[in-house]
Order: sequence, then structure tokens, then C-alpha cells
Amino acid sequence: MNPNELLIRFETVDRQTEGPVTRLIGFARARNLLPLLDAADLEANPRTAKVGQITADIMESIQTTPELFPFKTKGILVASANCRELERRRYHMAFDNPAIEGILDGGHNTLAIGLHILGAAGVEAKEVKKVKTWPEFKVAWEAHHDKVKALKGSAASGEGGPLDFLVPLEVLIPADPDDEIALADFTSSL
Repeated sequence: MNPNELLIRFETVDRQTEGPVTRLIGFARARNLLPLLDAADLEANPRTAKVGQITADIMESIQTTPELFPFKTKGILVASANCRELERRRYHMAFDNPAIEGILDGGHNTLAIGLHILGAAGVEAKEVKKVKTWPEFKVAWEAHHDKVKALKGSAASGEGGPLDFLVPLEVLIPADPDDEIALADFTSSL
């Protein structure tokens, strides 16, 4: 897969279609969002995610009440004009046009989740606290990718670990990706 492609697995997922847009809505485990953190950036998001009280509150919720986290947040909104449904609630998607595809909303959630994951992977707290913006996070994420990968490997076997909490996830995809007019309408709606 190229760096802008990823697989996302939902724990639960439903579809809603209106006009040219289908919305996949459900919960994904944090461990299944690691590919999103690898592939996506926030170019399509109108707000810049930066560390502050909001991200601190999100991280506190993850650490103190992970079982309630999916009910305390709207989660993450993603768009992809190139998405294919696979088996077992998995979706393959690509972000071909990063100006309108990728993370559209939930940048602060994504940043807080990513910082939590870096800490859980063993990155020193002092280094995690130095990260103040999304671009700084992406640098730290790449620098510690081996630690994150090792954490994911150890977390895949059981429940209750630092990557096991649920995150609300919405993915906007074309209602009919094979219809050029519907695909153009979808892209225009983004």
C-alpha cells in the first residue's frame, strides 16, 4: 500500500446514505486507528490541531474512563472518495486528494489519541509534552513508529490494554463510486 492508503476495521458500523454521500458510522478500537495516524494529515481539516486544554481533557478521559470515552466525544470524521468494503467490517481507503480527503473533523481528538499512544508505547513523557502541534506530532510519530508497532503487536492479543478503548468514527464515502456523476457530486460536497 502507498502511504495514503489504509485499512480501518470497525467494531460496529452502520451506513447512512443521502444523495451522493454515504456515511459509515460506528466505533473503532484505537489499535485499529493506527493506520489512520500513519496515512492521514489534517490538510482537509479547517482547524489546526494543537495541544491545549481540549487535548489535555481528551487524554484525561482516555486514561481515567476509557470505557466512557466513546460517549464523551464526537470522535473523528474522515472522508475518502476511494473506499472499498472488505470482509469483517474492514474498509480499504485511499486519500487521493488531501485537500478535501483525510481527517475533516476531530483533529484534536486524533492528536490527543496519538499522544496517548506515543506515551503508551514508551516514549518519554518529557518528549511527548514537547509536541504542541499536528506537524510536530507527525514528526514524533514517524520517529517512534517502531515503538508504536511493537505496542500494537502486544495489544492485538488481548483486551483492556492502552489501545483497546473505542473511538467514534465516521467515514464519508461516495454513495455510488462507479457512477462518474455521483462521484463528482460527492467530491463537490466535500
